[in-house]
Amino acid sequence: MSVVADMAMCDNVAVADMCEEEVAVTPEGSTRSGLRERRRRSTRDEISAAALDLFESQGVEATTLEQIARAADVSARTVLRHFPTKEDAALLIHQDFADALEARLARDSGHPPMALLALVYSDVLGTYGTGDGPAARQMLRVCQLMTVSPALHTAGLRLDAEQSKRLVERIAKITGTDPELDLEPRLAVEITTAAVRVALEVWVTRIRRGNPVDARELFTQALRIIHAPPPGE
Repeated sequence: MSVVADMAMCDNVAVADMCEEEVAVTPEGSTRSGLRERRRRSTRDEISAAALDLFESQGVEATTLEQIARAADVSARTVLRHFPTKEDAALLIHQDFADALEARLARDSGHPPMALLALVYSDVLGTYGTGDGPAARQMLRVCQLMTVSPALHTAGLRLDAEQSKRLVERIAKITGTDPELDLEPRLAVEITTAAVRVALEVWVTRIRRGNPVDARELFTQALRIIHAPPPGE
C-alpha cells in the first residue's frame, strides 16, 4: 500500500461505506474529529493536485496563489491555512513521506539509530517500487518540476532540512543522547538521508530513461556502498 493510499479519503463508494461503518461504532466526539480530519485531508489533496497541474501546465513562477485557489474551488485564505507558500502546496508528497517516517518510528524503536532509520526508510521507499503506484507517480511529477523550478527546489530543500532536524531530535530522545553534543543522532540522520536522496535521484533518472528499478533496492545498495548496515542486518 502506498504512502498516499495509507492516508486515503472516503472518495469512492467502497471506501465511503467503510467510513460509514466506522462512524456508526465510534463515540460522537471521535466521529466528529474523524470527519474533520478526512475533510481537511481531502481539501489538502485537492489544493495540492491543483497546484501540481498548474505548475506543470504554465510553470511554477507563472502560477499565482489565487489561480491555485480557483482551480481547487477554495479561497486563497484556505490555501494559506493549509500551506504556507504556493510551492509547499505541490510538495504534499514530501509531507506524506515525513508523516510515514514518523509513524514508523513510533512503532519500532528497538534498534540502534542507523539500523532503525534504515528500516524506516526502507519501509517507506518500498511503497514506491518501480514507479507504478499513485505515491510514486506523484513523487516523479514533483521531482521533474524541481529540476526546472529553483523556487520549488529551494522549498523542497527547506522541508528536507526541517524533517532532518525533527528526526535528529526523535533519534536523540529514543537513544537518550544530546542532539547537540553527541555524534550518533546527527550522523545517523545525515548518512541515511543522503543515501535516500541519492537513491531517489537515481530512481527517478532510471525511470525516465526506461530502465526502472525498485526504490528500496537502490536504497539498500546505497547503504552497502557507504558501509552502513542494510535493513535487517
